[in-house]
Amino acid sequence: MATQEEKERARKRREKIKDLIEEVGLWNLNKGELAKQHNVSNPIITKDIKFIIKKWLREEDIEGIRINISTGYKKAIRECMGTMTTGNNSEKLNAARTLKTLSDGFTDMLEKFGLKRKIPEQIDIRGQVKELSIKEDFAEFKKIYDGNKKEE
Repeated sequence: MATQEEKERARKRREKIKDLIEEVGLWNLNKGELAKQHNVSNPIITKDIKFIIKKWLREEDIEGIRINISTGYKKAIRECMGTMTTGNNSEKLNAARTLKTLSDGFTDMLEKFGLKRKIPEQIDIRGQVKELSIKEDFAEFKKIYDGNKKEE
């Protein structure tokens, strides 16, 4: 259980992070730098940011942020698509990488804030597979072929 002093430090840290979010925007935060400044781990900063979003941001604030992110995302996609049709090979490759990064980042953001269900990164499918050697396959084929031949 956290002591009163730890709770007060967390409250002050969160207020500073909230002010920073209002100043530079949620997506311009450097979690690693914040963790160093406040002498805490990156996961603590992530928890703080989630707490701030849930506790302090009003519904209309979240809608405004969503619109800004969506608009920026669409603009970036249009620019990448334009580069992919008019750019040289190197520019096209960079545009494709940027699209992948955009997609991964946007999906990650949606999943982290509960706006999209998280999809497992790896699906494990296990089953029993009958392995046949070429010799067995040929023997099976020959049996069917010979059976068909006798029927003629």
